[in-house]
Amino acid sequence: MAHLCVYLTVAFHVFIVIANIIGVILVGWRGPWYLAIPIWTLLANLICSSQVTCPLTILENHFRRKAGMPEIGIFLEHYFGWKVGKR
Repeated sequence: MAHLCVYLTVAFHVFIVIANIIGVILVGWRGPWYLAIPIWTLLANLICSSQVTCPLTILENHFRRKAGMPEIGIFLEHYFGWKVGKR
């Protein structure tokens, strides 16, 4: 059951990442620049921050511990290979 929770959490996390990317693109394309720039800046700061941990990563690590799987550090680095932050 814990393995299923891990897979569902990962799937939801991927959905959220894709939705954020699409949302940022749409705001920049369809929205006014004075809304797009602060949103892009906030998202970049959250992604690159070493002080903020995503709640979905915390939840995934909880289910991974229950399933006896190794924990992950940063979701984007683990699944996509994107180097982010200063960890």
